[in-house]
Amino acid sequence: MDASHQQVYKLCKGMRKEGLVNYEPITQVDRPDCKMYRLTNAGMAAVEALQCGDHLTAGENKYHGADTVMLFAGNKAYFISAIDKVERQLAEEREEERRVVCELERMLIHRTMLLNESRLEWYKMAIDMIESDKRPTMMDKLEL
Repeated sequence: MDASHQQVYKLCKGMRKEGLVNYEPITQVDRPDCKMYRLTNAGMAAVEALQCGDHLTAGENKYHGADTVMLFAGNKAYFISAIDKVERQLAEEREEERRVVCELERMLIHRTMLLNESRLEWYKMAIDMIESDKRPTMMDKLEL
């Protein structure tokens, strides 16, 4: 994923509000000062919490997917891109469903379409949550 420096600073600012990072200003000659970010103890705990899900079953692993991480990060651009991708997939699947002769194959395509429609709805809900500023924080996750 590509991110501009503005996006990175916005994420760092949000993480600082949550107590996950601190920064120290670094003076530079003939350039604007920059910020050196470091994880706090809470930030380290959040990273460990995200990493510990590898051994969990699918039901127990609900907080460890890329979509959920991007929701915690408040990354609206990720979800806009995901919506675009899923909408293209759905258009291709609809076309394929019309061409298929075998009823079983048509059912399998339809099942995939239903799953993608569900993903599409979830991505739209994620954007609504980010825009309403009611997205979960890493601190919320650690309390669960």
